[in-house]
Amino acid sequence: MISAAYAGGSVLAGLGLVGRRPLVAAVIGTFGYAVPCLVLALHAAVYAVVAGALVAGVGSGLNGTLTTSVEQQRIPQQMLATGRGTVEGRG
Repeated sequence: MISAAYAGGSVLAGLGLVGRRPLVAAVIGTFGYAVPCLVLALHAAVYAVVAGALVAGVGSGLNGTLTTSVEQQRIPQQMLATGRGTVEGRG
């Protein structure tokens, strides 16, 4: 149930991305990652953890999608493979 909420949040984020400022939204989306951990630390009910996972899924969908979009817009085509490897620590 928690994983399904996370995935659902990612899908909702993807559907809501049209017409947004990508870099700002990607940064704001990262704040969602901490919500399930916070809810678990507070010993909340499973439904609160599911809601936290939904928020984290939205954050993940925002961050992943928009970060990749910004990279594709700002890194020259011939440098994309090299730039992506460097961003992920493989370069």
